[in-house]
Amino acid sequence: MDTATFNVLEFLSGANYPTEEVVLYTDVKSAAEFERIKNERDNAQVGDAKTEKAYQARLDKLAEAIKASALTFHLQGLPPKESQAIVAESPSDADLSPEELDALQTQRGNELVARTITQITNNEGANGGTLTAEQVADLPNWIVGGEIGKLITAVSRVNFNAAVFDSATDAGFLGGPANEGA
Repeated sequence: MDTATFNVLEFLSGANYPTEEVVLYTDVKSAAEFERIKNERDNAQVGDAKTEKAYQARLDKLAEAIKASALTFHLQGLPPKESQAIVAESPSDADLSPEELDALQTQRGNELVARTITQITNNEGANGGTLTAEQVADLPNWIVGGEIGKLITAVSRVNFNAAVFDSATDAGFLGGPANEGA
């Protein structure tokens, strides 16, 4: 029987948790102006080509400015044990007031987002590194809520998929968890 060989570490490094990229746009002023001009054009009902061309030129210029403000967040789902460690590493939530509990949950969420981000690139592909939990907490000062919502949704999705991946590839592999039925 002829058997081939393989590099175990190389094989295991290919078994990564799910990844995703989400693009956020930071030029809110141009985005608002784009929507205003688009609505103005749509409501003007002007049929002459010269006016339409002028609207389109303005929209194209704003679209370029919006595109230039893009930040791509590269995400990788965390192993469930690492997600659980975030809770374990933070102070206990016993005996906290509702305000303190809310702050603790926000801190945990920021840590999850920070650890899920593997890289941030600008529209030209330059690497801006990653963020700390404190920097994640500061993002709403720089990026509008709807864009932050896109990031939070993607972080949730990639970490949910990581939990599914982890469950599917544990010691019981295709048959479910190793201790199932025990």
